[in-house]
Amino acid sequence: MLTTTRGSESSVQPVTLFVAFELGSTRWKLAFAVGLGHRPRVVQLPARDLGRVWKEIARAKTRFQRPADSPVRSCYEAGRDGFWLHRALSVHAVTKVVVDPARPRDPYATPSSRRRPPAVSAALPMGEGPLRPPA
Repeated sequence: MLTTTRGSESSVQPVTLFVAFELGSTRWKLAFAVGLGHRPRVVQLPARDLGRVWKEIARAKTRFQRPADSPVRSCYEAGRDGFWLHRALSVHAVTKVVVDPARPRDPYATPSSRRRPPAVSAALPMGEGPLRPPA
């Protein structure tokens, strides 16, 4: 006798709420969306006002008709507020992507080439090229 069991499967994915932070020194701008084709909800608030951030996330979930437990993904540029904000969002189960503005689009770039251009002498082998001492 064969017994077939089937686990519960669902093709419905929970709709994620996306939020992008623009972190200024005095004001933050938050843009909320649920995907392409929807007009984003954009709000401004005083910088570092986490209580207001949580309220705006809840309001965005209501506006986009998402359940209170729907996942939230955020992105922002690393900077003066980037790392403490990362820890604060982690406590509230917000998935984050931190963007480093100095990182080039070249995935094969070395860490030293991301921050500053290479020195001219590093590009020339010793004893060759225009820096060669006179014979």
